[in-house]
This record gives sequence, structure tokens and C-alpha cells, in this order.
Amino acid sequence: MPAAFPCGGGAAGSGPVTCPARQTFREAEEEAERMPHPTPFDERQQWIDEREAWRQSLPSPPQPDFLFGLNGPRPPDPRDWSLAADPAVAEKLAVGFPEAADLTKHIKGPPLNQGAVPSCVSHTMAHMQAIYQQMEEGVWRTFDAPRAHRETGAESTGRWPDDLLRYCVTNGMPLVGSNERYKIQGYAFVAYDGNWENTIKAAIAAEKAITLAMLLPSNFSYESSGAVTSGYHEVDLVGYRPGAFLILNSWGSSWGRNGLGWVPIEFLKQNNWQQRYVLVHAPVDVRQDPNPPPPPPDQFLISHYVPSVVKRGGSFAIHGAGFKPGASYTATWGGASGLVVSRLTDKILNAQVPASTVPGEGVVRVIQDTAAAIGPVLVIQGDDTPTPPPPANVKVIAYARGTGEDSLKAGTELQASGGGFVGSLLVNQVERTDPLPPPPGPVQISGYQGLEPGNRVRAGASFTIIGKGFAAGVLQAFHGDEPLAVLSRSEHALQVKTSVTAFTAPVFVQVEAVKVEGPAVTVYADDQQPVGGLKVTLAFGRTRGILYVVATVRDAVTGQFVPAMVEGTAGGVNLPEQPTNSHGYVQWRVGAVAVGVPVWVKAEAADGSNRSGEERTVVPRAAPEIGPGFDPAALEVAAG
Repeated sequence: MPAAFPCGGGAAGSGPVTCPARQTFREAEEEAERMPHPTPFDERQQWIDEREAWRQSLPSPPQPDFLFGLNGPRPPDPRDWSLAADPAVAEKLAVGFPEAADLTKHIKGPPLNQGAVPSCVSHTMAHMQAIYQQMEEGVWRTFDAPRAHRETGAESTGRWPDDLLRYCVTNGMPLVGSNERYKIQGYAFVAYDGNWENTIKAAIAAEKAITLAMLLPSNFSYESSGAVTSGYHEVDLVGYRPGAFLILNSWGSSWGRNGLGWVPIEFLKQNNWQQRYVLVHAPVDVRQDPNPPPPPPDQFLISHYVPSVVKRGGSFAIHGAGFKPGASYTATWGGASGLVVSRLTDKILNAQVPASTVPGEGVVRVIQDTAAAIGPVLVIQGDDTPTPPPPANVKVIAYARGTGEDSLKAGTELQASGGGFVGSLLVNQVERTDPLPPPPGPVQISGYQGLEPGNRVRAGASFTIIGKGFAAGVLQAFHGDEPLAVLSRSEHALQVKTSVTAFTAPVFVQVEAVKVEGPAVTVYADDQQPVGGLKVTLAFGRTRGILYVVATVRDAVTGQFVPAMVEGTAGGVNLPEQPTNSHGYVQWRVGAVAVGVPVWVKAEAADGSNRSGEERTVVPRAAPEIGPGFDPAALEVAAG
């Protein structure tokens, strides 16, 4: 059992898991203990040794891509352990597991919230690590998922699950507000076979938290349902019941029920496990061989640095393997660019630290052409110039919200810089004030393009949502509760396609955990006559010096006559309200009104739709002479 990250061990005396099974989890454990173990301990250890030797002999795994711009699902790494062969899981598969089980008794803290950053993989690993620490220590620890995300690549792009699993093995998941890290020994993959579902259930029954990457359903909620979308997301698997898995999401406590929700198992298994986009991993116990076999010659990796502590402006050597001649190299430290690297041999890179680097610690990530390798933590110190001591009494005004409030408390040591000072400050007292207004959200909807007047669109047609913050992260768009198919996306434009359901509702865009609302849009069916505002057209005619005003009312979209109540003024003369006739117009005998007098007419639809329209003009110099029985339509044409 590893000291920092246990697998398969529960907290003593924590009681049975509450679940809909007739047999409680503890009863199933006791039943299993009475049954003979299918594999003796020595044989299990021999399997571990043989598996590790085989794993080390395999070629380098496929290099990681990012979740956006995928050209297809990523195949599993052939070096991954098989979770079904893990001794604890194999035992459950052999002796049986309950009909339902969950790990919720070990979830003692609030769910993390990744905001609009595509860092679901880091947050999933932070949840998983916290659950295991709760099992081992009886303490819920908050791990720094944003830091892990920054240390493994660009903040605006996603990660593959095994990017972070390797990071947890090599570097460990950092705690919030601390340099302490917690490592795992290894991880396993759930194979795509007929035992896939049972392997996951057996692992959860053995008290293993599992990570699940999947394409999201159109209704992603507490009881998820609907069709497969293009949103790729990772969550923790923390329970099961007949037909569904219980997941822990990283979109805060407002999602689902305090961050928990159910996903149908058949939704994950359909279409060959979503064309292999479904990826399931779990940490496993691996005995460390003090003399492991050397890695394959072509494996690209970082093993250590010489020296492991370097001053800013200084240089150090990156040791590893697979540094190819003629390749291009770039490197980051702690998620920030700036390291200058060059190849010395196939096992050594020379690295230069910029003099402007802020001291601290972080992992080194080297890009060789399109391949990436992550190394252990490197400490960068300041130069030999004495650091000015911090003032004896400092008042810091800071804004903390969410999990940040837990870090801002008396006794906390803060890293600070400014005014010539670089060092740490010890918080003696925290004074709470009225919270500041939250900063403007990174995701906004400012309007639409491609809609008909009145924000109308035909069912099944497409239009464009204009705003910002649409480029990165898992994105979903909705018309009311109906999902909108996303056709294309950029930072400021989102092209979507409507469903076939006709109704009026606001448009919502959700990027990761951030959801924003836009103006209402009306979707109408193909067999419906579209409805727009009212267009009022005025025409004028004279007979023996007497002015007549004719107003015609039509639908602004279709041009069809619309029954309406119409009124207005012509100079100082009131044009009394009256309904349009069967031909769609009204007329007033105004009298002797001078040329250039302003005329205003307003119409309101008589069908209760609250549509209206108006027209303003002046009495024209030339108005056609009319006689008895004149045709107002002809008068309108003449006026137009």
C-alpha cells in the first residue's frame, strides 16, 4: 500500500455505503472475506513483476494530442496496465460485487469548479486524489488543479487523461497553497471488451475512484440522456446502479446534485464505446523495482536535472532519453515559456534560464517536434542580491471566492513580490469585507446573425451566435432546454443549427462550467406561416382640394395583409382609431391640409400577438386626383 496514494483501502469504521442494493457494501465485503482468495499473494506479486518487465520492454506510447482539433480518438497506450488484472479488481470479478455501490461516503468536500478553462482532466485527477487521501488519512485535501493544468501545457487547450496520470506518477498532484505533492504509483486502463462494464463495477466495489473521458450527452444533467454531442469531457466515476454510473463533475455544486449525476451505461457503450472516445483509467499499486530495465532506446522522456536547483540566469542539463538529432526543441517551466534548450547528446539537453524568471518551483515540459515529455520538479532560485526584508506590518487587500476563501486565512504563508521584495508573507489576520462584484465573465453573447426580423429562424436552419469566449473548452449551446447542434466555432462566433421543435426561448451557451444567456429566438416549423412585425404604408390622394390618407397594414416578413387597429395624426388633425377593412386598409378624409405637414400613423395587430408598426412622413406636394370608387391599392402603388 503506497503511503501517499492508497488504492483499494477504505476508512476504518466509516460504515456501510448507502445504495439501492438489497445487500449492503459491508455485507458483500464480509461475504467475500469468507470465500477463498482466487490468487495467492506470491502469484499476484509474480504477475506484477512480469507485467512490469513486459511493460518496460514495449516501444514508446503514442504522443499526446490535445482535445481540440482531434483527428480521431486516441488509442490506448499499450503499456497501460489492465485494470481487470489488478489483484483487487480481479478478486471482485471472481467472488462477485453488489448490485449497486458508491464512494460518496469518502467525498467530504465541495466539488471543484473549473470555470471556462478546459481543465477537466486536471480537476478530475484532483478529485480522485482527494478521495484517496480521505480513504487513507481521513482528511479531505484540496488539490491545485489549475496549477497542474498550467504545468502540463497551454491553459487554453485540453489534456489527454494519461498526460495527467503520468504527471501524477512523476511529479504528484500539488496541494492548494502548498509545495507539498502527492504521487500515485501507476495507473491502469479498462480494455474495450465484454468485461468492460463489470471491470468498472468491480473496481468501484473495491473502492477505487475511476476517471471517465467521454463525448457528452445532449442533456448532461443529474439524470443525463439524449444523443452524443461533440463536447469531450472527463469526470470521476464514483458509483453505479443497474444501468447507470454515478459521476462527480467539476462544474461546481450547482451542476447536478452537488456536483453528482448519473450517466446511462449504454450511452457510453454505444457505437463501439463512442468510436473509442470513451477512456477509463484508475490508479493501481505497483511495486517499484530498485533496478528496473532501461527504457527502449527510442522512448522520449525526461529523468532528472543536473543540478536540480538552479539560479535564474543560470544553466542546467536535462537528462533523459530519445533526444533526436535535427529535431526542434522548445521548453516551458511551471507552464511559462522562456527556457532555451539545445541538444548535446541523445540523452542530454542543455537549458538556459532567463534572468527575468520569477523564482519558484515547477515541472519542465519539453516539446520535440510534435512529441512532448514532462519531467520532475525543478527549483529556480533568485540571484545573490540580498532580498529586502518584508515590512513588519503589511495590510493586503485581496479578493477570494470559492475554494480561494479556504486558502486566505490566518497562518497561511503567501508568496509575494513587488516593490523590490520577493519572498513570503505570513498572514496574521484576515478581515472580511463586503465582497467585490465578480469580474465580467469570459463568455458572453452579444447578438445573432442570420436570423429573420424579430429573431426568427425556420426549424432545422442555422444561424450564428456572436460574442466571445467560444474557442476553448467543452462547449454546448441550447435553445431553451433543446440542444443546438454546433457546426463551427471560433473565439467570437458560434454557428449552430436549430432543432425541429417550434417555440420561443432564450439561447444559452455553456463553456465548461460557465453558462450565459442571450436574447430569445423564435423557431417556427416549415408548415407555419412566419410572423413578423407590422409594416405600415401611407398613401395620399385629393379630390376637389380635400386630402385623403390611406394606411395599409401588412406582415413585415410575408407581406400578407394583417387585421389591425390604426390611428394617427396629420398636422393638428386627429386620425381616429379604426380597424382595417377586409382589403387590409383604412382611410381618413382629412380636409384641406397644407403640403409638408407631418403625418404619423400607428397600427396594432388585432390578433393579440402584440405586434405593432408605425410610419412617419409628410404630406407630399403632388397627390393624385381621385374620384368616386377609387382603388386605394392603386393609390398606394402610385404613392410608392
